[in-house]
Amino acid sequence: PDCLDDLSYAIMYETTKLAYQVSEDDVTRARNQVGFYLM
Repeated sequence: PDCLDDLSYAIMYETTKLAYQVSEDDVTRARNQVGFYLM
């Protein structure tokens, strides 16, 4: 149960971080993933 609290916090933190600040690495990773799924 404790690890689930940590996991849910980490997911919420990362989601919020992406909503406000997106790094160039995040954009590159997203482009690569989209390209992979479109193949």
